[in-house]
Amino acid sequence: MTETVNEQRHRGLKQVFAVSIGLFLVFLDSTIVNIAIPNIIDDYKIDLSKASWIINGFVLTLAVLLVTLGKMADMLGRVRTFLWGVIIFAVSSFLCGIAPTVDSLIIFRILQGIGGAMVIPTSMMLVRTAVPPEKMGLAMGIWGAVGAMAVAIGPSLGGLITEYIHWRWVFYINVPIVLLAFPFIYLAIRVQNEPIHKFKLDPLGILLMSLSLFFLTYAILQGEEIGWTSHKIFLYFIISVVSGALFLFVETKVKNPILDFSIFKNRLYVSGLVSNFLGGILLMGTLILLPIFLIRVKEFSTLEASFAITPFPELYSS
Repeated sequence: MTETVNEQRHRGLKQVFAVSIGLFLVFLDSTIVNIAIPNIIDDYKIDLSKASWIINGFVLTLAVLLVTLGKMADMLGRVRTFLWGVIIFAVSSFLCGIAPTVDSLIIFRILQGIGGAMVIPTSMMLVRTAVPPEKMGLAMGIWGAVGAMAVAIGPSLGGLITEYIHWRWVFYINVPIVLLAFPFIYLAIRVQNEPIHKFKLDPLGILLMSLSLFFLTYAILQGEEIGWTSHKIFLYFIISVVSGALFLFVETKVKNPILDFSIFKNRLYVSGLVSNFLGGILLMGTLILLPIFLIRVKEFSTLEASFAITPFPELYSS
């Protein structure tokens, strides 16, 4: 018996909420950890330069793998990729919590980034295919609102956890959420005979894009420490520009490009990308430095500092 239209839409909205839970976890992790950095520095007895890689490792991995893993999801199955991404994210969160050294914590944060890079693009794909076209605005609105809510509550939730429990619980908190939500997620998004798009990956394009994104992000992250006028930073930017240009050239020649450049013909889309990029720089730069400034210089408590910076993600998401 075929499903009625109402039943299909109801199931579609359940899928929207289910995949939004995965997005919530990844976006929450982008802001909840920052407020705990001063405590992590004290526990591991490290400097800010080393501690910054607890954030940078996660962000850099996301930046490099987001497009590639999103494309591979079409080959491996979007539902399968999303579910494994949630599992990897939960396991790596637990490993971050028990990390005995800062080096192991950074490694596990990179693993978290891999899980996040599997969840973010597939969650958007699954939301877009969950509902009929007339419900697309509602579905994407829910998906975006959940992500914005996660970014907004991260600092205050991280402050409460760090102040009254322990900073390790900013990572542990993901585990019970996944354990409780995973049955619902699995039942809501599982499909029989999920369509798999068969095509050949473009390994050269993936390599060039990854090099370009890695060296661009790494140069931005290391510019202050190494010096913006240093030869290393110039070299990183040159490698990024050259590999990026080669990527654009290669993608115009291959049959199955990893990125569809026709989307950049839409001026509104491009404007949104630029706005989001600049807003992300402002948000993440602020959220890394402000907790340390407020706690170490202004002598705020962790909880006071977390509430003081809570409005910043809300301004960005608006």
